[in-house]
Amino acid sequence: MSRITSIKKQRGLVLVEIEEEAALRVPASLYRERPLQPDTDLDIEAYEAWLSEREYPHALSRAVEYLAARPRTEREMETRLHQCGYTDKAVARVMARLQREGFLNDAQFADQWTQARQERALGKRRIAQELARKGVSREHVDAALSHVDEEEQQRQATELCRRLLDRTRGKDERDVCRKVLAALVRRGYDWDTAKRALAHAGTDSSDDGWDE
Repeated sequence: MSRITSIKKQRGLVLVEIEEEAALRVPASLYRERPLQPDTDLDIEAYEAWLSEREYPHALSRAVEYLAARPRTEREMETRLHQCGYTDKAVARVMARLQREGFLNDAQFADQWTQARQERALGKRRIAQELARKGVSREHVDAALSHVDEEEQQRQATELCRRLLDRTRGKDERDVCRKVLAALVRRGYDWDTAKRALAHAGTDSSDDGWDE
């Protein structure tokens, strides 16, 4: 038997600190079924065996709740379940089932995310960065971006450029153009697309030396 020294509750997780032992990570939903108290004795092996027996359905339920808000990537799901204290074994079972039943599919996620973000006038570079941060492989990112309509990207960049020019202030025209170009690049458009957008929007920046 080991002595529980403290109970620390976090979002989705409870840390049970035990005297001279590593803290026990207990998913919050399981902790509510079998709560513990500080300054009491605990049979760690028995408690961990109970957790192992009960955690898979809890982890699966948590995963479904997480997916309800929006689609998730494999990395997002795996990270979330680990953050909630579920063991590698339980997480692997949940991941396998969700993938088998089509609820986790990074290739499909990349396609949907790319379409949605392009509709919000974001450039390919920005979309690629967002997908990479979510753990989508380069292969899936490249495949999704290959379907992006380059003419539509240019049209969106030009329309955005016009709106930015209407409300951007600067010391002079060169200063305004510099700010607008920077804004387009931040939204993920490459330099050439941004320059063409500025030209199409009615401002000639070809003689300013910015290509150096």
